[in-house]
Amino acid sequence: MCSTCEPIVLTEYGNGQISWCKRCKGYSLVFNSCCLSLTHYELVEFRDILGELADEDFTYEVNGKYHVIIQNPRYNIGLCLKPRQVETLRSMIQEAIAVNEVFSIIYNT
Repeated sequence: MCSTCEPIVLTEYGNGQISWCKRCKGYSLVFNSCCLSLTHYELVEFRDILGELADEDFTYEVNGKYHVIIQNPRYNIGLCLKPRQVETLRSMIQEAIAVNEVFSIIYNT
């Protein structure tokens, strides 16, 4: 995440926000207590990963509810998400990509 300029908020839900930095061209995704810094390619890839999840992927039980763990293969860290959270994240990402495309057309960036 770029710390030298103000991010442009592309989408905001009650439990998350996706913003974009005009300077570094990076996305910042904040969801619940997680924060991710992503390139456009990584954001699209993350959206696609979320879209490919099936019911049988939700096998990790926490407090009697099933979650999916999406883990980064390079690091020992992952996101633990319920089905509804996956859908919320997908919607947020799709909206952010669309808003950024419109922004790019209007401001020729």
